[in-house]
Amino acid sequence: MISLNLNNKTNAIAEAGIITALTIILALIGINIFSIVMLLYPVPFIILGFRRNIRYSILSIIVSSFMLGILIDLFTGISLMLLFGPLSVVFTHLISKKEKSYKILITTTVVFFVSVLIVILLSGYIFGINFVEHMELSLNEAFKIQLNMVKNMGLTNYEMSKIKSMMHSAIDYMIATLPAALVVFSGFVAYINYLISGVLLRRIGNSNIDVPKFKYFRMPGNAILGILVIFIFTWIIKYFKIFYYQTIFLNVTFVILFILFIQGLAVLVFYLDKIKINKVIKGIILVLSIIYAPMWMFVSFIGFVDSFVNFRKVKVS
Repeated sequence: MISLNLNNKTNAIAEAGIITALTIILALIGINIFSIVMLLYPVPFIILGFRRNIRYSILSIIVSSFMLGILIDLFTGISLMLLFGPLSVVFTHLISKKEKSYKILITTTVVFFVSVLIVILLSGYIFGINFVEHMELSLNEAFKIQLNMVKNMGLTNYEMSKIKSMMHSAIDYMIATLPAALVVFSGFVAYINYLISGVLLRRIGNSNIDVPKFKYFRMPGNAILGILVIFIFTWIIKYFKIFYYQTIFLNVTFVILFILFIQGLAVLVFYLDKIKINKVIKGIILVLSIIYAPMWMFVSFIGFVDSFVNFRKVKVS
């Protein structure tokens, strides 16, 4: 029995070592070549924690961050640990406890959002960088490049002034809704890590891991009531012009419409699959639904109605 336990512990340590090396390579690729790869940084830790023990996952996170701090710089190592460490640990805990998928997604979204805020505040404290001002400067530079491209199109002064006005309004809106954009980004990161971790765990023999397909996404039954309460409360803040009422109203509206849009898109995918439409046509419809602005409100409305009617008869898991 002692020998068996010792072998298990040795195997777990060896696996933790492999995972640590893998995540270091993944991070180096993400930082230096393909940034999007960084979003998958927590996946190996989640798998390790689920297969072995959450302690090995925490140890691997610490060692990986420490090594990256040496290979790149100390702040990068600390930032990666603060960003993805809590997310990996919480994911491992919730999946191991077999919590419902919507609870896992909501919790991990909040955890990652808080981690992002901590890293932003930390970078501001260490480097004296104002994140909002930095984003505004970056957006202004991007719009200047676009404006220079538009100038070569031979437009009149009136048309140019209208375009400038639209660009400034767009910058103001994007800066105002930055908190909501971070929430949406946090949800995306949480879902991607949940999906890929679930698929990989099932591939290596953990058949009890259940990650619902996107087309079955649906908010819990009481979510729409909560959304309505939040929206009414936000509208009251706006009506009475209480502290930062415009910013709060914009951000809450942004998040609510995004959630309804995602549910509406899930309904669309469900019925496109049900009628077995050609994959190319399906792709075109979905791309147009995402990039064509007039479609956003229509898809969001479908999501809103589905919250009451439940077209797909989906049970929230």
